[in-house]
Amino acid sequence: MAEAIEMSRVIYLSELESKLPTEPAENSANSITLSLRLPTGKTVRRRFLKSSPLTAVEGFCKIELNQVEDLKFICSYPRKVFTDMKALVGSAFDSDSTVIVEKL
Repeated sequence: MAEAIEMSRVIYLSELESKLPTEPAENSANSITLSLRLPTGKTVRRRFLKSSPLTAVEGFCKIELNQVEDLKFICSYPRKVFTDMKALVGSAFDSDSTVIVEKL
């Protein structure tokens, strides 16, 4: 049973990785750089297109964390909490935002 659960987790993460959009160029005007503070305490920086859904950010975080649990994103000022992953990156975050990532 545990092996089947682990196998499904690995398959899910592999699918997420294959669907993850490529990182935009550093000088792309249509991108935002996010500093993502993961639940592990590690901070990772990555660029996303403003037109990408938050599911792309969530997928990236799940791959970094090697986990499948749902996540939420928190901006500290002004305080905003995002659990709806259908929102677009450009409408959710200001340019070069620091985002706290937590498990739901």
